[in-house]
Amino acid sequence: MIIYDNDQTAVKLILQLSGSVFPKALFPAITAAVMTFGLGFEKVSSSWIPLEIQHPFSVQIFAIILGYVIVFRTNMALGRYREGMTNIQQMISKWGDAFVEIGSFITVSMEKAKDKNQVDLLEELRRRLIHWFTLLSAVAMISLNDGEVDLDQSFIIQRMRSSAASSKGLTIDRISSSRQSFVLEPVGPTDLPTMKLPIIGRCTDAEKSALADRNDKVLVVAGWITEEITRACLDGLLLIPEPILSRCYQELSNGMLGYNQAFKVALVPFPFPFAQMVALLLVVFLLILPMMVLRMTQSAVLSPILSFFCLLGYWGLNEIAVELENPFGDDDNDLPLKHVHTAFVDAVRDCAEGLPTESSSTVEDGPPLEGVSREMTVLKEELERLGVPVSRHFPMNSDIRMLAKMSKNEMRNKFKSAEVASRMHRRVGQLVRGDEIPPPVFIPPPPAL
Repeated sequence: MIIYDNDQTAVKLILQLSGSVFPKALFPAITAAVMTFGLGFEKVSSSWIPLEIQHPFSVQIFAIILGYVIVFRTNMALGRYREGMTNIQQMISKWGDAFVEIGSFITVSMEKAKDKNQVDLLEELRRRLIHWFTLLSAVAMISLNDGEVDLDQSFIIQRMRSSAASSKGLTIDRISSSRQSFVLEPVGPTDLPTMKLPIIGRCTDAEKSALADRNDKVLVVAGWITEEITRACLDGLLLIPEPILSRCYQELSNGMLGYNQAFKVALVPFPFPFAQMVALLLVVFLLILPMMVLRMTQSAVLSPILSFFCLLGYWGLNEIAVELENPFGDDDNDLPLKHVHTAFVDAVRDCAEGLPTESSSTVEDGPPLEGVSREMTVLKEELERLGVPVSRHFPMNSDIRMLAKMSKNEMRNKFKSAEVASRMHRRVGQLVRGDEIPPPVFIPPPPAL
């Protein structure tokens, strides 16, 4: 795809040859101008120009019909181009959503795991999914480009290793701090040669054997991902309810729908009879245009110029349609599949490396909050004395007047304790009324019998 500055001057825009259709339309336009110039040396009554042509009405009708047909073809070609772009965006977006969802499910399951072996299995699961998601996108892009997938030559491999800093706190007693992150190291050149795409992790011999001689490699890799997620669910590794986990399957399916819709555009060309008829009409127009322009203008100088630009416009619009009809490939005006895939790999890397640790989300470890009211500080201290977990505390930026509108039942549902709900409901009322709050009285537990 050509990235250009639309605010540049018209002269620079016209003179840019990269991605331009001018070179393809220039030869027919010059041919028409030369024919007009050659006919201009003869007299108007020469046998080269039929005397019966006294009015350009018939040629005008022909030119109008040809112009309508070319514009119609260009409009359909632009529709195919936009459809391809939309489907590619849907494919990458939905696969990205599926990866984010399953990645978050794995992270939460690692936090709730009860032994280190389960954490290691979940980490290995995430490694495989990172590799397969990037492989899925790469195989899809190469297939859309009508290329042959070579698992040894088609990819730029990026290594994947666990971050040592993130695994220091991994202990059996503190599994909740076991969120793993990955440092992905690029291997090989960073530039992108023709459809040599980056993936994370090398393809194993088993993967190469499984993908060999497969017609739909994209569907095969998607099947691997689905099977691996299903196996992890049935083995009890993913501690996520099945209805919620099914969202991953749905997003994978939506991504496959986008791929197949894009593949439809790449597989089905523009109708041949339409393209054939347009080509014939353009050739006929090239032959009759010089005679009609010369007959109507009767100028040896102006006639070649008019013929040149008329045919340049008609032929150029048709070449634009030809460029846009197949939006996939390596031409200058094709969709940037390599860059879209590279952005997807970068997004996967960001998600894998950017997992927060538990300490970064704990309120006590951060700086004191600004603008916290005295009432909320009192409520926080009271909840801490009652032994209420931090996750059930009121947000520190809450409005005490809004908390006063909560009923005892709502507080009971929040704190999971009728006694705590009763005390907090009474304390919130005191704070709203501005009553003096007596210091808490420590009541020792009764002696053991």
